[in-house]
Amino acid sequence: MRSQSCGFRNRLITLSICICVFLAFSTTLSATPATFVPGTANLSSVYGTYTPGGWGSTTIAYGPYPGQLSINGVAQSPNTLYFCLTGNQGLIQSGETGTEAPPSVVQGSLMTVTQEEEAAFLASLLLSYEVTDKINVTSNGTTVTLTQQNPSNPVMNFQTFVNDVLGPIQMAIWEVMGTVPGGRAFDTNTITKNMYNLATTVNLQNYSYGSDDVFYTTCGQSFISVPVPEPGTMVLFGAGGLLMALGSARRLLARRRS
Repeated sequence: MRSQSCGFRNRLITLSICICVFLAFSTTLSATPATFVPGTANLSSVYGTYTPGGWGSTTIAYGPYPGQLSINGVAQSPNTLYFCLTGNQGLIQSGETGTEAPPSVVQGSLMTVTQEEEAAFLASLLLSYEVTDKINVTSNGTTVTLTQQNPSNPVMNFQTFVNDVLGPIQMAIWEVMGTVPGGRAFDTNTITKNMYNLATTVNLQNYSYGSDDVFYTTCGQSFISVPVPEPGTMVLFGAGGLLMALGSARRLLARRRS
């Protein structure tokens, strides 16, 4: 007769094998060709435009932009956010479609691997600023919305968030890509300059893209998605928590029986 510890060990091994198979399968799925459709409105239509430093009264429409991703014709979650890579191509054109490419894939002379790494790093800053400033940035695939995490005691108002976070991130991305709108000079905003310097001086060779992807639209615009935890990573975290719970339950059962 097998001991209970032996049975638990066998179940643990089986579960580990299933997790590995699932992770390998999810990696295969992530490489599936996809179609990206930009949304029809961005933040500046609701919260006002951003004025780069040194541009006088000239304003820009900034990211992140909404968009809808479809894989094999099946619409995915519309909550993904996208920053624009090609500011000098004009703003989003409603109804344009595009294709997805994995990071570090250079298409023509549009961008280099280093530029993509820097842009992906800058896009990821949004996630940390959301936590610090307690403002959520969400999308329904068509529009982008800002909400206060604690409306009764806000840390920062929306316009300040635009001026100190969203506008500078978008400008810094255009600057590392060399696609500042209208061929203008770089933004002299101190926050933008600090973001740009950080992205161009920090060693990003080991930077993990997460689920950042680049989307090329038929109108010549390109976008990079804001990174979120990969499905495989989430499964790994969940499996780890499950195994810890099983281990704790096993030890508790053993103590009760003793």
